[in-house]
Amino acid sequence: MDGYLEEYNQISTAPMSLVMFRFAIEHVSRVCRVLSQPGGNALLIGVGGSGRQSAAKLATFIQDYDCFQLEITRTYNINDWKDDMKRLLLRTGCDGKPTTFLFGDQQIKDEAFLEDISALLSSGDIPNLFPPDEKMEILEKVSAAARALGQKVDPNPLALYGYFIERVKSNLHVVLAFSPIGDALRNRLRSFPSFIACTTIDWFHPWPEDALEMVANTFLDALGLEEKEHKACVLMCKHFHENVRDLSGRFSN
Repeated sequence: MDGYLEEYNQISTAPMSLVMFRFAIEHVSRVCRVLSQPGGNALLIGVGGSGRQSAAKLATFIQDYDCFQLEITRTYNINDWKDDMKRLLLRTGCDGKPTTFLFGDQQIKDEAFLEDISALLSSGDIPNLFPPDEKMEILEKVSAAARALGQKVDPNPLALYGYFIERVKSNLHVVLAFSPIGDALRNRLRSFPSFIACTTIDWFHPWPEDALEMVANTFLDALGLEEKEHKACVLMCKHFHENVRDLSGRFSN
């Protein structure tokens, strides 16, 4: 895992400073298993900072897939969303590139986004996304791709579009990173059952003690403390983290 992480950081424009403790390795492995399946999708549930997106990015790199993420700005609207979805479907359906679509709940500027993701998960298509002229271009590209692969596809437009959707379903992997805090997750899962039916769920629970110790050890190593001070600081960092977590739980109740 450290080797994969080092390789990822060498080629990535946004390197990740991660400590690969057992908890993180298990989650990366789970996401890898999901992505390795044709049409495998994942729902990662955990609070912010628990490592959901980092695990998904590293697993995507390990599988040698492209990672597709949205750049949400203040002016981002439903038209920008549709343009991004078109690019995603063309990349997976026409170009045949295995791609992970990583989407977090902090990117939901419009609930209509979730309707489209639900449709993607259940059918591999978003209704009325492509106008007729763009659909004709897709059929031409898909026909050429089928010939290049030596596959016989009925030239009927309906059959060709069905082949396009099959390619999308086999190459596209949707990874949702949602937080369990509040009622939003519960309400969204009730409104869109495909978020559960069409994904593999991975819960990111609070970090265990050994994980906290490893993270503290890694970041305190750079300070060059004496061994006694180093050990004391590690215990102190762990104590602060666990104390805050316990107090937050008591305050919530």
